[in-house]
Amino acid sequence: MEPRFWIDKWKKQETGFHLASAHPLLRKYFPKVFANQTSVFLPLCGKTQDLIFCSDQGLAVIGNELSEVAIEQFFLANQLAPKTEVSQNFILREANNIAIYQGDFFELEKRTFENTQAIYDRAALVALPVEMRKSYAEKMKQLFPQATMLLITLEYNQREMSGPPFSVTQDEVNSLFDFANIELLYKQNIIDKEPKFKARGLSFFNECAYHIQWKQ
Repeated sequence: MEPRFWIDKWKKQETGFHLASAHPLLRKYFPKVFANQTSVFLPLCGKTQDLIFCSDQGLAVIGNELSEVAIEQFFLANQLAPKTEVSQNFILREANNIAIYQGDFFELEKRTFENTQAIYDRAALVALPVEMRKSYAEKMKQLFPQATMLLITLEYNQREMSGPPFSVTQDEVNSLFDFANIELLYKQNIIDKEPKFKARGLSFFNECAYHIQWKQ
């Protein structure tokens, strides 16, 4: 899947995945997963209010997003005037304790996260096709020698719908993050709360949350 796909989604405002407030599972599991953390990374963050929620908990927040539209809408909606810095691979916009790097996730450098050991992924892994997900996990391991991660995924029958968002099973999570300890925190069939996916023919639509801790 090419970056242009998601850039075009934002330009066309085809962003049904965006939530108007912080994700309920982030609110629920934040104390368990991110206790004693000072900074958190949100990959493929869009304009999510999860950035604001994490900031309000006192964390320095680092986001990464391809779409300039999404980033500009985030700062505008939250009445923040970011400082902008342009480098070879990224445009960095920063306001208060929130920094968002516009550019390719796979071009991020380890030095950006020297003081960060927390990751929150609500919409990144499920946005990637299966052939890219192993590279994603390997890149996370490269960027973070140690980390605690809250990962939210979706499970459904991909013969009924192809995605994105893509189905990522528990077995695949275990395989992708075989270098970490993995705890399934939550699994719930939410198909009755998702009429648009039900209308597309899905028989079930599981939302899952994992606590993933790199092994020492």
